[in-house]
Amino acid sequence: MGLSIATLFIAYTLICASMAFYFIVTWLGQRERAIYLWMGLSAASGTAGLVAFMFRTPESGGLLVWAAWVFFIQSMAFWWTAVRHVDRKSHPPWAVSAGTVIWTIVFLVMPKDTPETVRNTINTALIAGYSLAMSFEMIRGVGPKNRSEGARAISSRLMAAITMFAHSCMCLSALVCAMIRAELFLPAIEKDTWTSLSFLEAMIVYIIMALTLSTLELDNEAMHQRHMATTDFLTGILTRRAFLDRAANLLAKAPRDVALLVFDLDHFKTINDTFGHATGDIAIQAFTSEVRDHLAKLGDVARVDPDLEASKRGSRPVRTPSGGRVKPSLAAFGRLGGEEFACILPHASSAQAMRLAEDIQTSLARKTFSVASGDVRMTVSVGVVARSDIDQDIYAMLHVADKALYSAKRSGRNRVACGQAILGQPLGAAS
Repeated sequence: MGLSIATLFIAYTLICASMAFYFIVTWLGQRERAIYLWMGLSAASGTAGLVAFMFRTPESGGLLVWAAWVFFIQSMAFWWTAVRHVDRKSHPPWAVSAGTVIWTIVFLVMPKDTPETVRNTINTALIAGYSLAMSFEMIRGVGPKNRSEGARAISSRLMAAITMFAHSCMCLSALVCAMIRAELFLPAIEKDTWTSLSFLEAMIVYIIMALTLSTLELDNEAMHQRHMATTDFLTGILTRRAFLDRAANLLAKAPRDVALLVFDLDHFKTINDTFGHATGDIAIQAFTSEVRDHLAKLGDVARVDPDLEASKRGSRPVRTPSGGRVKPSLAAFGRLGGEEFACILPHASSAQAMRLAEDIQTSLARKTFSVASGDVRMTVSVGVVARSDIDQDIYAMLHVADKALYSAKRSGRNRVACGQAILGQPLGAAS
């Protein structure tokens, strides 16, 4: 077979060394991305293991044998740690060094004249164990918790899982082969088809895993950036742009039974001026929690993930506190700016939306929020409009809901107004 061990050795060593340099330099520029550190350490350990393995001889004693497998086993342990970091999981410190410790104990306990093939049954089994552990981690990541991941991420996980499972099978095959062979093989000076195939397989596995983990980490970063762009930093609900996009998408698919609620905290400037802006932030967070508590009784509140809507289809309707009946499809709740918020309710009539708005308005008025500078009470005015009243886009609905909101403000605040009452006016009329 025309596979040159020397050529494979040089290629594999250069790939590992280059990857080690690349990942460690990448980590130095992004210290918060620990996965690149672990990938770099894995590649560096693999490089050291290759050099020690290729140049060990009977005259070199057992030191190079021990060192080569220490580096190989540690390389797999670092890979396993990197795989866990894809899902931001912590890693038990003992597990990172467990394989190396076991191999060292076996090496020290066994007599010096123990054939290397006997020792190989231990270290190869350890590498197979780490490979199976990585395969399991990748498979476990393809589940409901990661349903928001795209098809590319899921296919990458499956590819990594299959690759590491195949690698573990290859390791076990090598273990059987090593048990059959009694002589010490010196790959730097001898030709051997099995060792050539092992080098080639390990090199392919390394490249696949490096590409797969890099892809998954890039996907994680993209999801994080998308989350930052669509989520309000203070409240964790949708930003204005994200809310409008979600609402427009919902209106394009939903039936006429869709209602829009627009909230504005009353005298919010007074809260900021009296208690400070930090207290104002607490008030906004408290109000957001109040609304979400009420919405939770109707169904789940959308934040960022559009794929969650599909997971809720077919859910059983639940009864609202006021007795209405609303299907728990995703309700989008967002912060339009400052102390103004909006919520769009699918499968809700004007009357049901009014009851929900009144429940929120009444509940908030009864509560007191304690802060360091004293007790804070606040109220909210709400404007409500249903799509059955105005069969137009989200911007037209917002316009009518805003007019209803300011009608509630002019009527004394701390109340709910319905857009039906002002729909006789032209949409462009002044509030």
